[in-house]
Amino acid sequence: MGTWIATAQFQPLGLLQASYYHKLSSQVEVAADLQLIAAPMKRDAVATIGAKWELRMATFRAQLDSGGKVSAALEQRFAPNFAFLFTGEIDHFKVSWQFFLFLSYRIDWWTDGSLFFLSVLVECGKGWRRYHGGDEPVA
Repeated sequence: MGTWIATAQFQPLGLLQASYYHKLSSQVEVAADLQLIAAPMKRDAVATIGAKWELRMATFRAQLDSGGKVSAALEQRFAPNFAFLFTGEIDHFKVSWQFFLFLSYRIDWWTDGSLFFLSVLVECGKGWRRYHGGDEPVA
């Protein structure tokens, strides 16, 4: 039925990572990841699960981790060269959130196959950090 992949990696410094991926159907994929750190000065563990649904003209992705983060993304393709992306993340432990709205229009102007992307990005959030910037909070 579905395709699956499982991996595990251990490093001598006390890092263990295990992953599982399963393609349930041509439209649905799920995955899980576990990272354990058992170093002498630090002990930590993070578990993450996620899913992806491919629809006819859209893709939906969702993810949940043990650190209290819930994130989702919806990409809607209206035409081969026009796309709309809405993504958001809520961090329940840090009480912060962020949402992005991204519109993209691809124009094939040049005969050599070069592409020009016209995009508009709208950001909103409370106490969040930019993905494309440094680690400074956005005012």
